[in-house]
Amino acid sequence: FEEAVNKRLTDSFCSVIADVPQPELFSVFTYPYDCHNLKSLLKCAEKGISPERLIIPLGSVPADKITESVAKRDFSVFPENMSKAAEAAREAYARTHNPQTIDLLIDAACFCDMEESVKENPLEFFSKILSIKADIANILTVIRLIRVPSVQSENIFGEAMVAGGGLRKDFFAAVFADEIKEKE
Repeated sequence: FEEAVNKRLTDSFCSVIADVPQPELFSVFTYPYDCHNLKSLLKCAEKGISPERLIIPLGSVPADKITESVAKRDFSVFPENMSKAAEAAREAYARTHNPQTIDLLIDAACFCDMEESVKENPLEFFSKILSIKADIANILTVIRLIRVPSVQSENIFGEAMVAGGGLRKDFFAAVFADEIKEKE
């Protein structure tokens, strides 16, 4: 069932993107798949396992190029911020051995790329979608940071939060600080 749903989603998404005159306008939707693929490949490379079953073919970077780029440690096929964050994520993982550091750094970079895409193609619909996605990402990030003490000690909170949402960073910082105090 899951395989059938994924195939249907992939076929539909690819059909829509193929039929629009400016597919780059939809980067706000495709970059998260690039982000997922990059995170999966980095983690699999660190663990020495095959990432093939984790690849989602809906991003802006073809799956075969992603696999090759990670094998060569050349992340230039990805959007600019994700490309830069990939090496930082590898280094952070080498220090912490915590895969959450890969997630946090690549997620934040993905949102920077999405934000730049929306600025280049300023349509209100895409701006609203990005704002909602940023708030959801920040909520999930705060939950992750609260649950994983080893990440908290890295003081990665500021780097992991993404801009562009309707909820301000100081709101999340207050929630984070309150939760950490309650745990102590």
